[in-house]
Amino acid sequence: MSVSEDFKLNYSNFINFLFFSIPIGLAVGPLIAEILLNLFTILIIFEIIKKKKFEIFRENIFIYFYLFYIVVLFSAILSQNELIITKAFFYLRLILFLISAKYFFENKYFNKKLSLIPLIFLLIIFVDAQFQIFTGVSLFGNRGQYWQQDNFNISGIFFEEEVLGSYLSRILPIINFFIIIYFRKKLSLSIGLIIFFVALWTTLFTGERVALFLLVLNLVVFIFYIKKIKILLSVIFLVFLIFVSSIKFNEKVFNRIVETTQNQIFSDNKIYWISETHTNHIISSYYIFLDNKIFGSGPKSFRIECKKYQHIVKGCSTHPHNIFMQILTETGIIGFAIFIIGIIWLYKFFIINLINFFRNENSSNYLYFIPLASLIIQFLPFLPSGNFFNNWLSIIFFYTFSLIFLDLKKLIVFSN
Repeated sequence: MSVSEDFKLNYSNFINFLFFSIPIGLAVGPLIAEILLNLFTILIIFEIIKKKKFEIFRENIFIYFYLFYIVVLFSAILSQNELIITKAFFYLRLILFLISAKYFFENKYFNKKLSLIPLIFLLIIFVDAQFQIFTGVSLFGNRGQYWQQDNFNISGIFFEEEVLGSYLSRILPIINFFIIIYFRKKLSLSIGLIIFFVALWTTLFTGERVALFLLVLNLVVFIFYIKKIKILLSVIFLVFLIFVSSIKFNEKVFNRIVETTQNQIFSDNKIYWISETHTNHIISSYYIFLDNKIFGSGPKSFRIECKKYQHIVKGCSTHPHNIFMQILTETGIIGFAIFIIGIIWLYKFFIINLINFFRNENSSNYLYFIPLASLIIQFLPFLPSGNFFNNWLSIIFFYTFSLIFLDLKKLIVFSN
């Protein structure tokens, strides 16, 4: 092997390592994920410029994201808040990451052998979480408040951040995507189901109800991969068994998942969206929107603007806890319209790939609707959510979306 070929191989492996380590970075800390994502992007963009492959910047999918970015940046400028403007400006890095990911896949840098890196780290997360469930202390020494309070949670390697369930529910579809690519169909099915069952069991003890709901919906998508009724019935039975076992193991699971939810929605002879607090966030969002209809109040501005309406409703927080209301409030009608166009495209692409899969069982179309379904589920309008412009969530959204650029027909042939 020549020096140039050896360098190309090492460079390719390094690029792959950066790409597949991003899900790990999201667990270790947002800063690590940012470093990995930005380094991956810089290296690929540099190569695009060096080889003068500028046509990729003009593709329609990226023009859509440019338009959304322009609206986000313009709404930030109108807010006249320097911090908001600065953060909005650097939102561009996520679009550049998408461009880099597409180039990465199209130029055959993708090495499926390295795609198991996130799976290996996930197994470490699972083991750590089980230690905390059964002993009260995680493998890495996280005691949390698991045994000290009624409305408990475990957080594993995340310690005080308490987003273990959210991480599992959003990363699991990505990891299953890589599992199906790497293993044969029967083996990938078995591994995928085992991972889902362990994730469901673990998430029940995090107390994160939205994460649990996301996991269940993603499991429904995954079992489309199954064609045999006996296996389907077995999956349903095992999911039921997991719920029952967790309640028997610790009644606080039932209190958190069922009783707390019921008490928050139905309170003082009223029906609330999720809870009274969540409902107040939505009401505050509405008042902010009324004063900023066209371009919104600016990304991440809810925490500032909501204070103006405290005399009307006690609904202040860092964000509205609903993606649709946040986009409408912070980017206005213009930004919301562009966002809705993107959602419609997701649904259209998802349905097309679903139909193609059922027409041809050996089709690779199924793999496309794993990331598509994950995004659609996370963007369900009736669910509470994190901050849409939060770095951690934004990286997850864009990383998940980037997987649709992988040309699966050239990569694999489905086999039993």
